[in-house]
Amino acid sequence: MRCSELAERLDLLNELELQRRELEAHIEAIKDCIKAEMSVRNTDEIIIGNRTVSWKSYTVHRFDTSSFKAEHNDLYQQYAKASEVKRFVLH
Repeated sequence: MRCSELAERLDLLNELELQRRELEAHIEAIKDCIKAEMSVRNTDEIIIGNRTVSWKSYTVHRFDTSSFKAEHNDLYQQYAKASEVKRFVLH
């Protein structure tokens, strides 16, 4: 691929990323509006036509790696596994 083609693709990628961020912001704004209405109605589920939307609390249990490492560093080191990853970044 020539440099000019690569530059065009980078420009297109940049524009599409911007559009994606704008769409995500718009989606979150709509969700926030719906959540606000659910709060006003004091409900965690609404059925409108053939659509159901729910916004419910639930409990999640996650392993606290930082605390475990601080309190049991020897065990953490014994079971920690390194992985090589690549990250694609456009500046």
